[in-house]
Amino acid sequence: MNEPYVLESMDTGDGAYLLALARSVGWNFSEAQPDLYLRTGPVFGHRDGGKWISCAGFYAYGQKLVSIGHLIVDPAYQGKGLGKRLMLHYLSEAEKRGSAVTLVSTKSGFPLYTSLGFQTVGYAHRFQHDVPSENSQQERTSVDGDMVPLHEAALSEVIELDRVAAGVPRERMLHSIDHYKISGWAVRDSFGAIQGYGFARAKGDILVVGPLVSADADMAIRLLKPLMAGWRGRVQLDAPGVQASFQERLRGLGFRETSVSPQMLLGASSLPGRRELLFALADPAFG
Repeated sequence: MNEPYVLESMDTGDGAYLLALARSVGWNFSEAQPDLYLRTGPVFGHRDGGKWISCAGFYAYGQKLVSIGHLIVDPAYQGKGLGKRLMLHYLSEAEKRGSAVTLVSTKSGFPLYTSLGFQTVGYAHRFQHDVPSENSQQERTSVDGDMVPLHEAALSEVIELDRVAAGVPRERMLHSIDHYKISGWAVRDSFGAIQGYGFARAKGDILVVGPLVSADADMAIRLLKPLMAGWRGRVQLDAPGVQASFQERLRGLGFRETSVSPQMLLGASSLPGRRELLFALADPAFG
């Protein structure tokens, strides 16, 4: 039986359509956010004539793991199985690759993902903090001596450290985050090797911190402070549930927890890598 809607790939010129889809379901996407996703991996969706009515991103990290993100169906077209068909398309692609599949679930998507066999293996805790404007200048001057700004020349070192934490190569995602960053900082040891790093980018009027990879919670907090420095307004990050000590430190800095989302997995029993080194996700879409 012929499908009534065409499944095809978005291209880099379709950011406005992805943005419209996100806003149709009440998601707070910034103008630049769709371009970040389209730059990082294929985004497929359904079209009804010239109108995009669904989409989801497929972000591959080598052959071992893929992340599915921002599954969206236009409210006028919900209940027609479009989301499930998109998921089945991506699961088929992951099976061909021999890859496990991860995603961070919304409340509305959870029943679909569990019906497809996904299991909850952790949680992403979203924290937000409104930075008082009078603190921005003070924070700008309090950078420890072993901390250095992240420049493109150091990105290869960041990619290798990230591979240890995530257990998979995420260079395309990191290059995309680096392209859109407002700031990036790293901690170097006495031999000059990077032991931790973090990025921050603007999502409209919100500063999003992530990924944040560190040897421990103390270093993560030290990285967080210069990443926030000079920002006036809201700061947001998604901390893995295993980082309980880090979360308590965030609360001590005035952050509040605003949501908890299941991190789900299909095709493996646990996420790869040394996840104790990952203190903030790059983006829920990227797993």
